[in-house]
Amino acid sequence: MFRSYCRATGLAAELARYADDFVILMRGEVERTRQKVEQMLEGLALKFHQDKTQVLDARQNNFEFLGFSFHRPRSTKNGKMIVVVEPSRKSEQHFRDEVRRLTARWTHCLPEQQVIKAVNRYVQGWVNYFFLHNSTRVFARQRFFLEQRLRKYLQKRRQRRGNGLRQWPSSRLYKELGLCAIPVHASYRRP
Repeated sequence: MFRSYCRATGLAAELARYADDFVILMRGEVERTRQKVEQMLEGLALKFHQDKTQVLDARQNNFEFLGFSFHRPRSTKNGKMIVVVEPSRKSEQHFRDEVRRLTARWTHCLPEQQVIKAVNRYVQGWVNYFFLHNSTRVFARQRFFLEQRLRKYLQKRRQRRGNGLRQWPSSRLYKELGLCAIPVHASYRRP
């Protein structure tokens, strides 16, 4: 419906949506378009939430959509504005909270491989969803966190002190325990 409205009014607009979340990218006539969207949603028995709605200039402001953060910094190579799409800070925090939950103290009574399998399943799903565009920096941070968290889990499970870096180097985490490796280079980059 919105696309036909854009064509009928001659608006240069793009609609990106997933279920009931959507973003409209356009130039000009923002208020009139907002009113039209409200009318269309009412016709579909849906409610337009003012508190969740933002009107902003995407060339100058950041926004989040479906767990991704969209922003436009200047390129360090040529100084031109580029579009950066990466997992949002909220998505990063959710990842960390879930890994902490999967390796919490209550899991010490479970078999180690069962816990690592649950962590791997979650990590693989997260990576598959966010492994797009400019995810390299975020993935490097998440990989560092995952390794540190698993070392902490293994040390506490064995009732040992310290950070476990000497006992559990990265190679041992991946080769012996089978921890799922978060890639630190986007697929379009050559290592």
